[in-house]
Amino acid sequence: NSEDKTTVYTCKTHFPKNITFNRLNKYKPRLIASISQYEIAFKTNTFIENIFNDNIDIFKQVKKVFIELQPKLNPKMKFVSHLIFGKLTDLFTKSCVDCKIQFIRASQKLKAYKGDEVECSIKNAYAKRKYLSVEYSKKIITQFSDVQQEFINKCIERCKKTNDMTDTFLMLINAINYNKKKL
Repeated sequence: NSEDKTTVYTCKTHFPKNITFNRLNKYKPRLIASISQYEIAFKTNTFIENIFNDNIDIFKQVKKVFIELQPKLNPKMKFVSHLIFGKLTDLFTKSCVDCKIQFIRASQKLKAYKGDEVECSIKNAYAKRKYLSVEYSKKIITQFSDVQQEFINKCIERCKKTNDMTDTFLMLINAINYNKKKL
């Protein structure tokens, strides 16, 4: 609309469905570098609080929360992980729920797999870890009951980034089964 001077930032995924996406839409991606820390903090805190409040009955049963410790090389993600830690601490405390929240190192996730070696010819270390994460998860899942396998596989399939979901799966398996002395 030529009368509307409002610029709306969106990615292609979240572009309004009622408008045909084309080059005339004057699509302008919003870069993460352009978002202020205040806005990131506000949106993260609001998002976490809404999830918590909408699912309070579930959160009252939670005894442990693990958050991936982000590397120094990505300061915005490190900032977000600490926001999540702080907000969850605040919400659990206000709700009088005794829950232990802790950071866990992502580098430990591949140690969750104790099976046969998986062949991988990928040279890039990051891509190799992502590939192995998916493959290790597939092998570990076969050790669960049929009902559990079905549930886990549905959760993984629903996620757009399968490798991120399997990373999380391996980190939690590792945290629960192999790092009990640190918990």
